[in-house]
Amino acid sequence: MSYRLDPHEFRAWLYCQPLRKVLAFPRDRERCPLAVHLSAEMGEPARVDADTWSLAGDPGKIHLLPAWAEAFIRHVDALHPLPLTPKLALRILDKIDADG
Repeated sequence: MSYRLDPHEFRAWLYCQPLRKVLAFPRDRERCPLAVHLSAEMGEPARVDADTWSLAGDPGKIHLLPAWAEAFIRHVDALHPLPLTPKLALRILDKIDADG
């Protein structure tokens, strides 16, 4: 099974989450926002690093992150140790979009 990370789908997923509830944590490859999203979409735990992601059930199959996702991870990791809410994750996506 393959999955293409799409910023619009990720944004829509974030909007479906309680906006002020802690969703994820920076610098945690299994609990960063993209890993939580991928885990929900794929139905199994996902791991996200600075430029790649993989599924726990198939750790040898590495997928490259698109440029927007790499930028998102950099911004998220800079917030360490603060937990992330969907609202904050959406602000980060807005900043990435504005920076173009």
